[in-house]
Amino acid sequence: IETSRGCPFSCKYCSSKYLNPAFIRRNPECVFKEIEYHYYELGIKNFSFADDALLWGNEFETLLKLFLKSNMKCNFFTQNSD
Repeated sequence: IETSRGCPFSCKYCSSKYLNPAFIRRNPECVFKEIEYHYYELGIKNFSFADDALLWGNEFETLLKLFLKSNMKCNFFTQNSD
């Protein structure tokens, strides 16, 4: 799952700005609907987030609050988040 593309930072050692020059966030409600679809329609219970800046800002917190209100029981993996 991608909640954003690119990165808000410009670290000299990172290629993110070259691969995705603009930092674009997805609406947390849209991300939640995507997870909901995969969960209920396809039976997927494990979700991996592939974002360079997943925890930057409060969008992921909003997504987690939506998730906590739901009845879904699944696992989240955040490989790129420090």
